[in-house]
Amino acid sequence: MVSCFIMKMFYVILIVAFNSFLLLKSQQSAVFVPEVSQKPFCKHGIEHLLASSPDIPLVKRPYDVLSMNIFMDWRTPLSAVDSVPNNKRTFKGITSLTVSNNATMLSSIVVDIGSLRIDSLFINNVYQSQSLPPKVGQEQTIPIPNPFQVNQPYTLRFHYTFVGTSNQGFFVYQKNRSVNMDQGVIDTLPAALCYTMSEPIFARDWTPCNDAPYDKFKSSISIRVPEGNLATSNGNQDSTLTHLEDNSLTFFYSDTTPIPTYLMVAVASKFTYWTDTYSRVTDTTIKVPVHYYAWERDVDGTQGRYNAKNAYKYMVKMMEDYSTILGEYPFNSYGMAVIQPFFYGGMEHQTMTTINRAWLLQDFYEGGIAHELMHHWTGDLVSCATWNDLWLNEGGASWGESLWEEAKSGNPFGGNTVMDDARRYYVSKKQVVAPIYGIPVDKLFQYTWITYSKASWIYHMMARHYGKEIFFPALQKYFQKYSYQSVTTEEFKNFFQNELTPNNVTTGVPYPISVNEFMDQWVYNAGHPTYDVNYKTIPKGTDTEVTVTLRQTQQGSGINNIFKAPVQILFSRLVGAEITDTAVVTIYNEYRTQVEKFTLSFEPTNILFDPYVSLLHEVKEITTSISEVTQKNLQMEAFFDQNTLNISNITEGTLSIEIYTVNGERVSKYSSNVFNGNFTGTITNQPLSNGYYLVVARNNGVTTSIPMVMTK
Repeated sequence: MVSCFIMKMFYVILIVAFNSFLLLKSQQSAVFVPEVSQKPFCKHGIEHLLASSPDIPLVKRPYDVLSMNIFMDWRTPLSAVDSVPNNKRTFKGITSLTVSNNATMLSSIVVDIGSLRIDSLFINNVYQSQSLPPKVGQEQTIPIPNPFQVNQPYTLRFHYTFVGTSNQGFFVYQKNRSVNMDQGVIDTLPAALCYTMSEPIFARDWTPCNDAPYDKFKSSISIRVPEGNLATSNGNQDSTLTHLEDNSLTFFYSDTTPIPTYLMVAVASKFTYWTDTYSRVTDTTIKVPVHYYAWERDVDGTQGRYNAKNAYKYMVKMMEDYSTILGEYPFNSYGMAVIQPFFYGGMEHQTMTTINRAWLLQDFYEGGIAHELMHHWTGDLVSCATWNDLWLNEGGASWGESLWEEAKSGNPFGGNTVMDDARRYYVSKKQVVAPIYGIPVDKLFQYTWITYSKASWIYHMMARHYGKEIFFPALQKYFQKYSYQSVTTEEFKNFFQNELTPNNVTTGVPYPISVNEFMDQWVYNAGHPTYDVNYKTIPKGTDTEVTVTLRQTQQGSGINNIFKAPVQILFSRLVGAEITDTAVVTIYNEYRTQVEKFTLSFEPTNILFDPYVSLLHEVKEITTSISEVTQKNLQMEAFFDQNTLNISNITEGTLSIEIYTVNGERVSKYSSNVFNGNFTGTITNQPLSNGYYLVVARNNGVTTSIPMVMTK
């Protein structure tokens, strides 16, 4: 699922391009100094959640759900116009729940029932005349008069009425309802809309169920709607029945692949429907239908700013690319249904993603569409077993956005901007410091910088640190082993502990940390490493002796005193507008304060920390001592549009900025007097075309440069 916070993260045009025109020229070994210990403290106003206990026991009910067969009659709510009174916010339903005791004979079972009234109950088609005991919270105990044997299936059939008075689990919006289109422009709904939204624990508000992500089953969902409406759900549409008495329609869907309750969905309105086709990369003769549902005026942009066909233009290519990277798309169909209002960006309902209508605007949110498709591997094919494990779903899908950018661009570092944006968003959120694992269920979609952004870096760092050549085959094996199952974080950890050897095949750099230790410091504990970096150069004949001091400064309850990780630093020499020499040094950082000495064949003028965007980190300060003269290093960052730069740590005086192509052609020059230590502004009158550039800034004898790539 993509939250509203995440939707706004990735509209960045200027990105740092590290490997595209800088040549890797050397790698040196490290000299280590014992760590300097410091006591942690908790800053006022920051909420620290303590480190999680690994493997919180998974508590299961003593039965398994084998199948669910759900029928809902939505004719009444879909007739709402101008308002939705309570007598319209209701529907009748029938749910058959086939279960099997998994441990012992049971005289009763407990199911989840939220905003529902049970009108009658049948067990194996026998009407149960006795009254049910009162609900306890949202749990309903169902007495079993004749207990069944272990592993003997039996069916509970509930006839029920939805009696909720607000939009939770089941949502109703009337025709002509005002909605915010974009930038304060008000629009109205062209038709009444009903849909379900169950994550994390709201399926119980529209059907009786075992509302827990560990329990997967086969499902069939049928929805009766007024004439002129279309309904969609998970899996394949088996048939449609027309009721002659009122010309209403019942749409029948079934999903033969196991599904948990939170991924079930039903959506209905007066939609326009069209299809596309994905040809499997493993066998192009096998065609997978892709189903689209949107209101007619939103289909192609001819009746307003919404344009579904434009938003979906990469859909089939995304399926091809993800199938190539992760293994074949694991379901028999895919689709997207557009809704509004919707308090999220999108939701990865199995085979029928629900997306926010705002994603159809002309400047559509491509990353979100990729995110929800990626979920069909990380979330749908393999689901979280508990809500403590949600990071497996959301982190994987958020990381998947960077995979799409890599595949689309054909550049192995093409997804770096997505990951760096996720890093910036995460480190900017200081109010809550918590481990990824074990966040309370009511905070999962509030702490998005943890459950989405930091979690995405777990996958990203595993790929970068252990090596893509090892990680991606292991990830495919993981999907194969746990196909259509739910897993815990411990199961994820144990699998990759066996699959990943501590060595980075991509760079050849030894990476001695085990997956167990990696997970302990990044998943079960909070925070991230923050660095102060100092480097000093002393000429030694034709060579230069370089001393780098790394200091980790992170502090707080539940935060590691030391994060053990490979740190890469790019040194370069700038002569005029030309980078004449480069070297990347990799340090395996295992002490809180660590010093490395090495020799370069040139005297560096610039330093770039983490040039390949491979480490979740924060740099507080970089200081340089060039020939033992200490100076502040300019830190340059690019934001939002293609002409705006932000430069900090500038001493008072003249700042000059020049932009060069990779061929050395200067395309812009700017100078300004600086008084407050920062510069933000437009430095060229004309937008730059797509391509690679070098930005050079000079201030009081200090020169810094940053490579960037312009994309539109």
